[in-house]
Amino acid sequence: MLLALADGSYDTLNFWSELPERTVLAVRTARNRRLYYLPERHLGPGRPASYGPLAPHPCDWLHKGITWQKREIPVRGKSILMKFQVLGPFVREGLPDIPMFLIAVKGMHRQVGRKKLRWKHRKPSFYLVSATRINEAWQFPLPIQTILAWLWQRWELEVAHREMKSGFGVGEKQCWNPRATIASTQWSVWVYALLLLSAYRTWGLLNAPPIPTRWWQGAKRWSFNTLWRQYRSAFWGTTQFQALGTRTPDNWLKKESFLIGLSNSIAASARI
Repeated sequence: MLLALADGSYDTLNFWSELPERTVLAVRTARNRRLYYLPERHLGPGRPASYGPLAPHPCDWLHKGITWQKREIPVRGKSILMKFQVLGPFVREGLPDIPMFLIAVKGMHRQVGRKKLRWKHRKPSFYLVSATRINEAWQFPLPIQTILAWLWQRWELEVAHREMKSGFGVGEKQCWNPRATIASTQWSVWVYALLLLSAYRTWGLLNAPPIPTRWWQGAKRWSFNTLWRQYRSAFWGTTQFQALGTRTPDNWLKKESFLIGLSNSIAASARI
């Protein structure tokens, strides 16, 4: 089973209807999303109803006086207390055959910072999660703690998009064919994912490599810049990408090889 995370722009009827099998979608939804309860079982003649009664808007559940559940969610080596409520199953207008659950996450105030503590406010958020049919009943597809942990770190998707476009060159390759345009983007994203997977299998999430500086020992959790720096260091150990720091030689034949190596180092410092 594959868990797919998406922002509010993907909460559309077409995206829900084309969801592949064995895929669980967790998508942020609007606070005024129109949802319906499941219709009651039809026993009499006539066409069965597609929708049940109209359910409250997601934001209305904040004022219903419901009892909020609590979970300690591990995020980046820390535990964050989240208050939430799982509601449903519901269906959306236009999707009567795709039940889904609503997760309402209550806003929170928490202290952040090490030397200088400050309060940080997080507004309430609402998510739709596709339901799974088990024994003729619609059930929540995964453990709620797993879903909450991934929803909290959904912002990593935005960071990854920025890194892929501004630091990895996704979408910048020159193509003169529509098929080549799609293939080049898919190939670049695949390479990007492969490099991240290699780093995760090597370091895990929190075992970042040490930073050889006197004023900062590095963060516990490695970042994309840390990953690119380690790859550059590995490439510079080879002849083709060796970083050169000697003076410009007087011999023009030696200077040519020096400039070639120096250009490789400069190109590697900007992008692999």
